Amino acid sequence: MELGLSSEMVLFVAGALVAGFTTGLAGFGAGPVALAVWLHILPPMVAAPVIVLCVGAAQVQSFMIVRSSYDWQRVWPFLAGGVLGIPAGTAILLYVSADVLARAIGIFLIAYAAVFLLTRTTVRITDGGRSADAAAGFGAGVACGAAGLPGPPMNIWCSLRGWPKDVQRATFQPFNMVMVVTVSAVFALNGLVTANVAWLALIGLPAIAVGARIGITAYRRIDDAQYRTLLLYLLLFAGVFIAAR
Repeated sequence: MELGLSSEMVLFVAGALVAGFTTGLAGFGAGPVALAVWLHILPPMVAAPVIVLCVGAAQVQSFMIVRSSYDWQRVWPFLAGGVLGIPAGTAILLYVSADVLARAIGIFLIAYAAVFLLTRTTVRITDGGRSADAAAGFGAGVACGAAGLPGPPMNIWCSLRGWPKDVQRATFQPFNMVMVVTVSAVFALNGLVTANVAWLALIGLPAIAVGARIGITAYRRIDDAQYRTLLLYLLLFAGVFIAAR
């Protein structure tokens, strides 16, 4: 499906701008935001690979502002668990449909975000060390393999760890980038990265880059408590969108 110079193209660029802003501000959430807009004008088989290509670039751009907080020793357990979790999640699809799994994850995100937003409770998990982090990465890998949703489980766990906002982003963004590269390779091998997809990605990239830059500016103006509240609202939005898709 090709977009002409019309209201559809305006909507496509607007979706890219908002998705980029979300990534720049929160470090995640661009996928659900872009899909909420783009699925009105693009079929899923086109929208999904375009999002992967565009969001991957936006993730790299927004990660650069927290690169000084990146610590390989902290990140590798998540990556190890995630790599093992992807095939496990894919295997689950033999028994449970992707739609059912996505809705279950969406309902969980809604419940999680609603409880913490309504109670204003702060929970911190300091036990478990790298084994617990690897288990969280495994869960995120399962969610990625089963429903293409690696971000929310990682965002929740990093928040529960009580890390500062820069440390959270410097942990879950590299994880998400590895997942994006993996999914991109899968899409390419299955012939989903067509000339039309590449063309739309080239159009969307500048808009996402501009949106991400604006989001990064806003990110620098919020503190840890405001960032935590922002993540909860984004998780709530993502849960509603995922459960209703």
